[in-house]
Amino acid sequence: MPEQVRRFLSGAASRGLAFASRALARALQQQPDAAGALVSVISTGVAGDVLVHGTAVKFTTARGKPSGWFDPRWFDDLERFKLDAMAVLSISDARPS
Repeated sequence: MPEQVRRFLSGAASRGLAFASRALARALQQQPDAAGALVSVISTGVAGDVLVHGTAVKFTTARGKPSGWFDPRWFDDLERFKLDAMAVLSISDARPS
């Protein structure tokens, strides 16, 4: 992998993880009772022309029953994702800024 691509992917993933962590910490400060169920899913495209990909950060709750469009169990095995580097953060991973 070329150094330019390696630096881009590292920076994109790092920024996504930092953003998600700070957002979770802020949620915990604002709504401590509800924030415990909050999780973030971070994905960075690692296949194809990665220099046009970015990092996506999405938030959801880990409570309730799975639906047809989202099931938290999809992220039990992050190694199965081949086109994106994936991470899932929970409130215990939150770091205040």
